Amino acid sequence: MMKMPMDNARMDLGHTELLHAFPWPTIMLDPEGFVVALSRPLPGLGITVISGEQHLRDLLPTYWDAVCEAGPGPCERFRDVARAIDGRWLHERVWMSAVRDGMLLFIEDRSEQMTTSQAELQRDRLASLGFMVAGVCHEISNPLTAVQSMMQMLLGRADVSAEALQKGLRIVSDNVRRVMDISRRMVDFSRVGDEPRVPFEIDASIIEAIVLLRQGLCKETVSVEHFPELGALVLGNAGQLQEVIYNILINAAHAVGDTGRIFVTTAMTADRRVLVRISDTGPGIPEEVLPRIFEPFFTTRSSGQGTGLGLAIAYEFVREHGGELRAYNNPNGGATFEIDLPAHSARTQHERQSEQA
Repeated sequence: MMKMPMDNARMDLGHTELLHAFPWPTIMLDPEGFVVALSRPLPGLGITVISGEQHLRDLLPTYWDAVCEAGPGPCERFRDVARAIDGRWLHERVWMSAVRDGMLLFIEDRSEQMTTSQAELQRDRLASLGFMVAGVCHEISNPLTAVQSMMQMLLGRADVSAEALQKGLRIVSDNVRRVMDISRRMVDFSRVGDEPRVPFEIDASIIEAIVLLRQGLCKETVSVEHFPELGALVLGNAGQLQEVIYNILINAAHAVGDTGRIFVTTAMTADRRVLVRISDTGPGIPEEVLPRIFEPFFTTRSSGQGTGLGLAIAYEFVREHGGELRAYNNPNGGATFEIDLPAHSARTQHERQSEQA
């Protein structure tokens, strides 16, 4: 993108003399978004000479997105961004301040705070994991006992038929798989990744979770109806929230039987929340079960049909996103799981592209 020579009357370049006094790297923009001055080099940006013909969108698109997402006005004039630099994530906060005929961007490096936050999150995860340990010991003892009993029976008989051998090996395989699944889920839950949290439309995760559900269901008669809310954005890890939704959907599918219906509704509230309600036409949740529904290893399914970790991990993921996960019975039958998350005010990529067109 080329720019016509800038009229100095449109930008008070006297501000540029003050840039070096700020403790953070500072970028000066003209009203069109072209970079007029840069106080010091930025990590990952090998440019020190500014010509006034370089647009922020081309130099640092993540910063330009932050400016567009913040929008006009004095409220919420900062945005958190993450950039990949030399194989690591650099976490920054972009502060925005309007000046005469332009804007100043102050770039605060928050990588150290993010590292601390990740460490605190890791400690919380490990603390939750500690409460699960006793349940793990009990939970894996059942399949291990079944494996041991079956192996002793097979080894103690010399005249085992091929049919009995196949049945015994199938039982062993199923129980070993169950132990491995518990182990994998515990390891996944205990690990906190460095994936940056980004704004995304929650309905995209819902669609992915519904696709996974339909691929895994043997019964084609279960109906899943999705009612999205255009522009319902949240800030977080899309994969984790997809797992939350999938775990709730798979529980609903087991509850409704062969001819049931599941309804997934997204809604924005006046107090800047995003609500995802997953309702079903099943028998509902027994009242004595409701208080324990999110406990680790608590399951109402028959033995071997579930680990009892899905909803417990879903509850922790939603809590880490600043939200709440609730469950209740519907007045007319069936159950509802409600995911309540803070809304993100950023505009969608489609909206930004439409504005630039």
